[in-house]
Amino acid sequence: MRRDCAFLFFVLGLSAAPLACGDSAQGPQGQTVVSYVILGGAADTGPTAYARSIVTGQSRGCPELIGSDGASRSMTRRENPHGFPVGVCEAIVPFEEAFRVSWSGKTLPVAVRDPERLLLTGDTGCDPDDCAP
Repeated sequence: MRRDCAFLFFVLGLSAAPLACGDSAQGPQGQTVVSYVILGGAADTGPTAYARSIVTGQSRGCPELIGSDGASRSMTRRENPHGFPVGVCEAIVPFEEAFRVSWSGKTLPVAVRDPERLLLTGDTGCDPDDCAP
């Protein structure tokens, strides 16, 4: 049975969009493939900014986010029920604050409440078994 569903997210800043942007870097526990900021939310919570880092599957843990004041913020690994060869680390970040990813040193785009540029991307959200061609 094929299930059609959609998951949309907004990527803040076009500079965060390319997945082959070359910010790959080795950290003490693994490798960051790419990092970016997305804007999401719901009617009951309002807009929320998330920083995400894609890490190699064999990475043990997640990079930290380092704020402009030097304080660190932990990222947590999202579940990977389908066994993809990479992992996704995530943290909610406040709007209007700059962060750098510890493993790569990449400075993320600052999340703003009223962005002037958006990149809209979609994902079918299908399970691999449901979406086979």
